[in-house]
Amino acid sequence: MTGIWSGAGARRVDIDLLRAVAVLSVLFFHFDVPGFSGGFLGVDIFFVISGYLISLHIQQQLQQGRFSYRMFYLRRIRRLFPAMIATLALSSVAAVFILPRGLLESFSHSQLASAVYVSNIYFWSVADYFDTESILKPLLHTWSLSVEEQFYLVWPFFLALTLRRRPRLAMSIALVGSLLAAELMHRQSASTAFYLFPFRIFEFAFGALICGVSLERLPRWNRDTLLLISLAVIVGSVMLMDEQTRNPGIATVPLCVATALVIALRHPGFNRQNGLTAPFLRIGLVSYSAYLVHWPLVVFFKIGEPGRLDLATAGAMMLVTYLLAELSYQLVERPTARIDLRRRGGALFWSLPAVLVLALGVNIAWPYVYTALHRSNVSVVEVLDRIPPYREVRDQARDAVEQQPRGASQVPLNRILVVGDSHAVDFRRALQLALPPEQYWVGVMFSICDPLAQGSFDASLEALYEKHGQTRTHNPEYCRDYHQTFLDELAAIKPDLIVFSEAWRRETLPYVADSLQRIRDELSAEVLVMGRNLQWSGTPEVTFRKVAALSDLDREAWSMRNLNYEDFDDRLKEIAASAGAYFVSKVELVCPGQECTVMADGEFTYTDAQHWTVPGLKLYGARLLEHPVFIEALESARQQRGQR
Repeated sequence: MTGIWSGAGARRVDIDLLRAVAVLSVLFFHFDVPGFSGGFLGVDIFFVISGYLISLHIQQQLQQGRFSYRMFYLRRIRRLFPAMIATLALSSVAAVFILPRGLLESFSHSQLASAVYVSNIYFWSVADYFDTESILKPLLHTWSLSVEEQFYLVWPFFLALTLRRRPRLAMSIALVGSLLAAELMHRQSASTAFYLFPFRIFEFAFGALICGVSLERLPRWNRDTLLLISLAVIVGSVMLMDEQTRNPGIATVPLCVATALVIALRHPGFNRQNGLTAPFLRIGLVSYSAYLVHWPLVVFFKIGEPGRLDLATAGAMMLVTYLLAELSYQLVERPTARIDLRRRGGALFWSLPAVLVLALGVNIAWPYVYTALHRSNVSVVEVLDRIPPYREVRDQARDAVEQQPRGASQVPLNRILVVGDSHAVDFRRALQLALPPEQYWVGVMFSICDPLAQGSFDASLEALYEKHGQTRTHNPEYCRDYHQTFLDELAAIKPDLIVFSEAWRRETLPYVADSLQRIRDELSAEVLVMGRNLQWSGTPEVTFRKVAALSDLDREAWSMRNLNYEDFDDRLKEIAASAGAYFVSKVELVCPGQECTVMADGEFTYTDAQHWTVPGLKLYGARLLEHPVFIEALESARQQRGQR
């Protein structure tokens, strides 16, 4: 996201227009505008542009013997730091007033990482199965700026080393190596490929390879055709790809090639300044500031108004983003661009530790400021702020189970196996806390793969997992063994009662009945299907923050549920009945008769939108023990055991 100047000092209109396309794509995607499911690829367009412009600048100066590492990095600081500092400062002020305590702590860590341009590494390090939702991270977008900064640190040395040793060959090797590494890494960790610089090098390299390449002498018809095809590929990628696309990787190569071709063509039809292009040229001019301000804006807005933006709200957000970008450009970018690097370069370097000091100050000060703003000890805010993160809940639940008193064994040991994803891990703890440990062994068979036996589904693994939220499952080999050995693993454990507790997906439901029937036919065990957890429309510390008093939490809870899964209980009940299995609704455990209980022992019962805290595990586990269907399933399992 560098300045876009040609070697002669004149602005490249075509590159300005490309940057407008890139930033608008990102904004439309983040503002939920329909038809821009691949708008995040605007970042990839920026990377190609940066690869071209930075390589062109460095190569020209190296060839003229005028390149200075000091001046190069001073220009980068002058171009990037001022607007970034302003964004971090304003976002920090807004965060203290808007974010709940847990999210504010995460924000302070990301702010420190962003200040030193390693936020891509930070967000990668915390990206796991239980990571905070993206929409709750105001500085998430700075990952791409960190990737660019790392490119600036590495690329001048790479070009200096290869300038006299066939630089295009070296760039081509870097491109191919990075692309292959990204494809291979997707099989292991999609988040690693997405966030880390080595797997993005090929996108910069596409831009770098066209330095000194001009297609201006091609026949007019050829240039027209190439331009139309390239623009069609860019628009098609932005509108047809989605978050399931393997990015970066082979799928993004056409977009990168198309962007590089537009730059190399220098087509006169795409280099005109007129009434039609003027608005886009202005957007391209302020695109860096627009990119910086838009994501904190949408995150802070959705903290109070979760869910997708309607078109009117999206339009208003676009207008506010543009106005803020203009202010940043006029008050920050333009004045700092006039700084004389030769006279004030030393002072600019001091901005680096200044940013670090600012970030450290926020990390130290936010707890005191937050406490001053929220002094009540009995308020809704205080209760929500005490909600522990899921990682802590897992440890707390384990400790609570280990501390249970154990009596002498009175009856033969009953074996219960809970099968599913993280909901199974939770439900196992709920059962362990509710059932006497001397009488019941409760195990878990955990996987992010769907709990289906091989042969129970006729879809390919690619089709079955195409929309799965865990990208590791998109590799068809990841879940193959799990499905093939599913029944064998169950049989080896020899459970009396198999409990399915899963964040059920719509794509899975058509095949569940067949899997249940296979278990019933091949294993002498009872089967209990638990409905999907009651899920809130957002994380509780945000969703319930609008409730005025603690006494209103239970009453307001039902209206705050996520409506996307309303039909799941009815469908799962029918599925279980068709296979001779039992069914219990988790929704009824949390909100019997639509009257919810979200507080237990003075604590909130959910740690996030769909997982329970330890008080929740104890409360809902105790309710399960009183449920007539569960009692019947346990009794039947005991009888089955007695007959073996």
